[in-house]
Amino acid sequence: MNRSSMQTRGFTLVEVLVALVITSLLVSILMGSLYYLFRVEDSLRDEIVVRESELRSKAWFGEIVGGCLPAEGGSGSEFVGRARELVCDTVAPLRPQEITAPQRITLSLQRGKDGSTELTYREQGGKPGQAAIIAVFPEGDFQFVYVGIKKNELDTWPLARKDPETLPRRVLLRIKTRQHGDVEWMALLRADPWLEPIFKNPFGIDPGPQ
Repeated sequence: MNRSSMQTRGFTLVEVLVALVITSLLVSILMGSLYYLFRVEDSLRDEIVVRESELRSKAWFGEIVGGCLPAEGGSGSEFVGRARELVCDTVAPLRPQEITAPQRITLSLQRGKDGSTELTYREQGGKPGQAAIIAVFPEGDFQFVYVGIKKNELDTWPLARKDPETLPRRVLLRIKTRQHGDVEWMALLRADPWLEPIFKNPFGIDPGPQ
């Protein structure tokens, strides 16, 4: 057997270059996949944060407005609602209190400096101009809607002076956007003590106002 045939054959320069090119392609594909994976992860994380913030703000709205108390007109504690502002005495203020007592609060829809709409919260007795921003909506039309016992939707509250309703049954924050259509945040209010209770049949079905 020849000595030359026993010697180990090495790689040629062309083979080494081909191997380097294939390795570079594999690394590029792997890095691209990892980059895409990280982008998707960041996007999902941001979406979760935004969604969680929205759910928290929606829960705050329902809790604050749901705690509004009924009061007769002219008492200074009555529920007053407009299309872009809501004022009431609530037992569920956003800021915790040492003693549980009704707190006069104002919820407002205000335009931000960047053109967005801010849902702000302010307590009576707070510093002028100091309000907490509960939610920020980048675009769309917003207003409060008040639903009475007859299921009629109104832009203002209270009703006529002779009407015994002092609280709406529901308060809606209606959001109209181009991208997502109409969205509503809803707060259910307690039954008005000055109204006669609605009859319910034995099967638990509420027939609603007659």
